[in-house]
Order: sequence, then structure tokens, then C-alpha cells
Amino acid sequence: MLVGWRSGIVIEGKTCLYKRKHSTGKEDYEWNKPLPAKEWPHPALRADIMETTDLITYPTEIFTDGSKIEDKFGAGVTIYTAIRLARKCKYRLQNHCSNNQVEQIAILKSLEQLRSLADQTNRTVAIYADSKVTMDSMKNNAIHSVLIEEILNMVRNLTKQNWSIRFGWVKAHTGIEGNEVADTLAKEAAQDEEDRNFVYDRIPISTVAYSVKEE
Repeated sequence: MLVGWRSGIVIEGKTCLYKRKHSTGKEDYEWNKPLPAKEWPHPALRADIMETTDLITYPTEIFTDGSKIEDKFGAGVTIYTAIRLARKCKYRLQNHCSNNQVEQIAILKSLEQLRSLADQTNRTVAIYADSKVTMDSMKNNAIHSVLIEEILNMVRNLTKQNWSIRFGWVKAHTGIEGNEVADTLAKEAAQDEEDRNFVYDRIPISTVAYSVKEE
């Protein structure tokens, strides 16, 4: 959804107020504003988000998940090749991020892993997530948030390199191994007090608005 220039100014002001009240003086966070219209890809170039199907065998299957524990966020990714667990990854996000952001980061980071997989002879991939909100956002042509656009751009570039990528929704905590391992990794990342290598730190508009309202 587009944010008008007046609304943008208001949010920028609230973001500055948020930073003054919560920053240690070393950070320079941005709010998670949509990309300006001039940076949107032409509709003809927008990546198509294809869904998984039982008619296709996927040599590579990826499971992604995000977790929030108290005010901490972590993302987890598991990658299976030929039904064997090939890679586990976990990522930490800044504490002011949101559930949607952590789910989207998990998908974006899983796409980044594809180019470094050892076996790339068959580039057919299924990526599973348990966030319907994220799945719907990826298909919604009216949404142009930073992370959604980065995901679509990555899908578009990988498709040009002969990757066939499909996305599927899985219900959380139903005993699917890949999803359960990804969930564990996300929780570990969220609880890692020593990890300060935050992979994402943009402040959601909802966080800014709530924080200012509570003051």
C-alpha cells in the first residue's frame, strides 16, 4: 500500500522520536517504509509466485520459520537435498522488528542459500513456510515493502539462472521434520544473547506508532 507524502512525514517524525527514546546513540534505524513508486519493477517484470504441487518432485526442499521470544526475533532455515538435511541456518533480527519481518527474512535468506548449494544439476526447489500472511503478501501486487520486493527480485534473478522455485504453506507444529527443525533454529537465534550480527533492523510502522502512543 502506498503511503502518502503527508503520512510519510508523520511517520518519519515518529521514527525520530522512537530513536531518541530507545536508541543507545550508536544505531541509525530506518522505518520499514514501502519502496518509492519509481523503484517498483515494471509489472511485466514482476516475479510470478508459483505454488507447490503434488505433481512435481522437488530435489531440494526448504523450510523456513520465524520466532518471537519475549521481545527477541530469530529466523530459521533448513535445506534438504535428496531428502537429506543438507544445511541449517539461523539469523537474528533487531528486537524492534515484527513477526511478518522475521518470516520474510527467513524466506529471503533461504533464497540466498540456493546459489551455494553443492548439487545444482536439478534446480527445482520447493520453499515451505507456515505464514499465510507472508505468502499472500508475495502475491499481492499492491504491496511494495522492502523485504517483499527483495524476495521477488531474488526469485526473478534465480529464475533467469534456470531455477524453478515454488512456494507452499505448511501448518506449524504438525510433525513435519523440516518445519520443526526450522522452528527450533529460529528459537535458538532469538534467544542467543551474544549474537549481535542483526541481519535486519528496519522499524515496523506498527512498532513506532505503538511506542509513541504508549509514551
